[in-house]
Amino acid sequence: MYTITIDCGTSFLKAALVEYETGKIIKKITKRTSEIETKNRFPRIQGAAYAVKEILREFQCFGDKFYVGISTEMHGFVLTDMEGNLLCDYVSWKDEWALEKSERGSYLEEIASLVDMKDIESTGMPLKAGIASTNLYVVLDKNSGLKGRKARFYTLGDYLIYSLTSIIPAVHPTNAAASGLYDLGRKKWNQRLIEQLGYQSIQFPSVEEDEIVEAQINGCRYCFCEAIGDQQAALLGSGMKENVLSFNLGTGSQVSILDGNLIFDKTFQTRPFFNNMYLNTIPHVPCGRALNVYINFFRELLKAYNGMEVEDEKLWKIVMELAATSDDTELIIDMSFFPNSVNKNTNGKIANILETNFTVGNLMRSVFEQMAENYYVTAKRLLKEKHKVDKVIFSGGVANKNLLLREKIIERFPKCEVEVSDQETFRGLWMYVKEVNDGRL
Repeated sequence: MYTITIDCGTSFLKAALVEYETGKIIKKITKRTSEIETKNRFPRIQGAAYAVKEILREFQCFGDKFYVGISTEMHGFVLTDMEGNLLCDYVSWKDEWALEKSERGSYLEEIASLVDMKDIESTGMPLKAGIASTNLYVVLDKNSGLKGRKARFYTLGDYLIYSLTSIIPAVHPTNAAASGLYDLGRKKWNQRLIEQLGYQSIQFPSVEEDEIVEAQINGCRYCFCEAIGDQQAALLGSGMKENVLSFNLGTGSQVSILDGNLIFDKTFQTRPFFNNMYLNTIPHVPCGRALNVYINFFRELLKAYNGMEVEDEKLWKIVMELAATSDDTELIIDMSFFPNSVNKNTNGKIANILETNFTVGNLMRSVFEQMAENYYVTAKRLLKEKHKVDKVIFSGGVANKNLLLREKIIERFPKCEVEVSDQETFRGLWMYVKEVNDGRL
């Protein structure tokens, strides 16, 4: 028997067929939704739904019954009418629409004037652009036909399950909390906050932790566990425990530690984990998304020179080799190309350029040095005095592929045991599915 594990974003989906009992990965598939042509006016979500169907179809030759675990990027949502027809395309965490101007300055300022900050605190999330609680306000305000209309709210993974089964699934606490509308202490939607924001006509799904949706699709039987947050899936698979400091470095990145107590603090976010544990986490530390600013610059330059696109893997290999052979320089780097948790800047910079130090290798080595310092400062802010840390775990594609960056971070935590996880999201999904089906979660 097999488990199908699917890690979903809006630009691509990664899937693995895993032996149910052992966790051994048998086959992996990647689908880029940008390459999927759809005539539907909601290309993001329709592309993702089509990609999932293709993944299931490609694994059908391995059996007639599968367990399915889905992890998704957090903070996003879609709306449908009560019959299941889409009312908007998928809204991602990258859509920071609340920063746009409104009648009261910005949408974010307008929202802040409507809510009780005690209700915001109960969510474990700050009031910020890019999460469902604020993006939903902008969607309703800009689409007069949606205001006051009855609609259903889905996170990305929940809608994908619905699109495959026509069954409305429950939402897992890891994804409910990421909306910024979930009360962590009461373990339910914060109705006061929903009313303050004018979302009374929106029907939010029930919140459960171990629901399984079963469906027959193209002759195969599928058992879908609730979709979970990609951060929690990755940390579960990496072996996250108490007294372990996690650096999850991907497109986005987070620094996290586990706590058995529910603690609210303005210096970090609090998110649900598994087995009644909570993640104290600081997200939005510049990582893969910010690194792409430099990589895209190099790619454009090379294309202008020879007229050819350079594959990501080859370009990264060149950059890493140059950075590894360079000396530490006095270049000053700020990777604040977008709002982040390190500082309040929203513009990056390269400073202290001399006649001899501005090379690709020196630049990228300085970038990695600055990233390591960002993670160190963020970790100190998270740990304070209460947590004893004896181990550091790296997870995520950027951490896995970047030895130099790991070394720069480890230099700042010399007494800690170090572990680098691999395929942690697939492993976390496999663990989650098996524990739910075996009744252990």
